[in-house]
Amino acid sequence: SGAATGSGGIPDFRRANQTDLTDPYSIQWNLTIERELGFRTGLRLTYTGSKTRNLIHSPDLNQVAPNTTGYTAAVAATRPYPNFNAVLTRDNGPSAKYHAFTAEITRRFSGGIGFQNSWTWSKNLSDTMGPASPGY
Repeated sequence: SGAATGSGGIPDFRRANQTDLTDPYSIQWNLTIERELGFRTGLRLTYTGSKTRNLIHSPDLNQVAPNTTGYTAAVAATRPYPNFNAVLTRDNGPSAKYHAFTAEITRRFSGGIGFQNSWTWSKNLSDTMGPASPGY
């Protein structure tokens, strides 16, 4: 942790780590089904998933409360720590989920020539943007 100069000469409190910060963990799984379709053609269907918990993020604890007047000097003075521009910490909390489905078809021709085609649909959901927000 330490102070850096923020906007208008007001210092930033850049990082404070939680004393009970834990390592993130991830669970992964998959299921594959393969089927011979005849005519030297095969089909493979695969589902892959993962879930990650306790990701580390860096929230700014010195945010201005929601208001209807915008950011003014009077509103800025209502921040929890008015002597600092930003007060950043590292906490556990965010999570992520990943799901993917792949369909693959393979065809073998005579003479050692083959054809393979696959299609993948995937979705990655997370409620964090990484250990530090843009600009920090």
